[in-house]
Amino acid sequence: MNKKLTLLDRAFGITETDNNPKHVAGLQILERPEGASDSYVDDLALELKEFNKGVAPFNCVTIRFLRIPLWLKPQKKLDMDYHVQVHQLDDVTDKKQLHEFVAKLHEERLDIQKPLWQAHLIKSAKGNQFILYTKVHHMYGDGYTLLKTLQSAYSEEPEVDNFKPLWALQHTKKRRPQTTKRIQRFFIGVWSFLITTKDFLWVCFRVLMKL
Repeated sequence: MNKKLTLLDRAFGITETDNNPKHVAGLQILERPEGASDSYVDDLALELKEFNKGVAPFNCVTIRFLRIPLWLKPQKKLDMDYHVQVHQLDDVTDKKQLHEFVAKLHEERLDIQKPLWQAHLIKSAKGNQFILYTKVHHMYGDGYTLLKTLQSAYSEEPEVDNFKPLWALQHTKKRRPQTTKRIQRFFIGVWSFLITTKDFLWVCFRVLMKL
């Protein structure tokens, strides 16, 4: 089912440029389990790539008109070679080297033709530490919400049979009274129509000014 975007979500999409990307990111310093092989991070990446069917919004692309994002449309399958990538540094405990590398990853805009998120695993030639750097577009949520979602994908147990990563983890929502939902949908629909019309007229005005 398509998901409509709020005014704030659309604003993040409309105002995004190469010099001002609109994604948020998190960097986690992790450590290989005791006794894990040198291929642990590569094996982890392969395991993560098996989850190629995500849940909303992580399985959604933005449908746009004149560069204006209108709604999110679910995709049946994810391009996991794009969404999960592996890199290597000499030593991830070298903060200068790590910060410079992550800064380059952060500079790049997310591909608007795909769901707007990526997970980068950065392994180290030295030591047992590795990095998980995740970036997600602001249209998918604010930093606090995304952090809570990311934390919910972790388990306190070292071995679990039902592990699912962030993008495949189904989140339960509190049910609202049906009447309230209908009223809310009506006003959201009216508001979305007005905002879309305003955005369309603004884009037309900007195009005419350039002629």
